[in-house]
Amino acid sequence: VTNDNFDNLIMVLITFSAVLLALDNPNNKKGTSLALFLSVSDIIMTVIFTGEMLIKLVAMGVIFTPDAYFLNGWNVLDGIIVFAVFLVIAGVLSASTGEGLLIGVLIYVVYLWLVVQFGATPGKLALGLRITEEDGTTPVGWRGAFMRSIPDLLGNLPLIGWLIMLGAGIGSIFLINSDAENRSVYDRVGNTRVVRK
Repeated sequence: VTNDNFDNLIMVLITFSAVLLALDNPNNKKGTSLALFLSVSDIIMTVIFTGEMLIKLVAMGVIFTPDAYFLNGWNVLDGIIVFAVFLVIAGVLSASTGEGLLIGVLIYVVYLWLVVQFGATPGKLALGLRITEEDGTTPVGWRGAFMRSIPDLLGNLPLIGWLIMLGAGIGSIFLINSDAENRSVYDRVGNTRVVRK
């Protein structure tokens, strides 16, 4: 995984994938050889990049080793992109099968698991931040992870959700700028605190 040839191969594949992305557009007619080539290439690239991520996770460790996968900002970005691809695939599948709620619940459970297992979401990990209980040292548990997500859950309500999210955003800015502890609405609701690792 630390071999230069491996890294170079992945960079070539990323470049190739970017070229394929540039070739893909809504005006491509379905059933043409170009459309078929792009579809097959998307699947192959997804398998390759997922394999790369899994190989690195096994070789480097997830987070509890000195060179862990999720302690490197580029790997966090890589993991987010691979995860996003699977979210898009899940969204396409759920749109065609009517199981969008199930996908939403699955994403929410993964979010809670990330917060409890790693003490943060991938974005916070990349920034060197961690979510703790109110004391600033105890790792956040399931209760704290759930409670701090309540504003986001309410933000998904039809019609009034955008008002709730707007209020949570403005409230967070106000609290962080006026509160000596720099705790957001999410921290206040969940009795948590975001700290530097």
